[in-house]
Amino acid sequence: MSDWNQVAECCRQARVNGDAVIARALARGVSPEVIVEAFHRAHELTRQYEEVGELPPFELFEAFPPGAIDLRIFDQEVWWVDLLRTAYRIYNPHSFTNEHLVAVIDYITAWATEFHAAYQLAFPTRTLPEDPEEWLESTVLMRALREIVSMRKI
Repeated sequence: MSDWNQVAECCRQARVNGDAVIARALARGVSPEVIVEAFHRAHELTRQYEEVGELPPFELFEAFPPGAIDLRIFDQEVWWVDLLRTAYRIYNPHSFTNEHLVAVIDYITAWATEFHAAYQLAFPTRTLPEDPEEWLESTVLMRALREIVSMRKI
């Protein structure tokens, strides 16, 4: 099995978009070995936390596999974590550029319905607006992103 085929298989097993993970890795010059190791690390961390019946801390970004989103991202205003698990401080214009900011807003807006449904499943005891767009705009993350757009006059 080629290295990229191994990445594709890891993505399939994790139920994440392998094409997106591979495309992002190739664009950034990240080797397939690094991506496969990230899957192994996420699996090991998940197993460790499941044994004690807990979720890993949100800021243990490598606990989720490449291509997966930790839905708790919508409950905070400090970080954006991309599909290769790279974390960006959203208020830092050097690490989170205007172009990146707009791309993230476009991405989460385009996927609002899917994120809303996944969030409802992940956190069934929370009361959420029924409308996905209304929910998204009410999240801590989206309010922070909108504030940054306003501050930067984008």
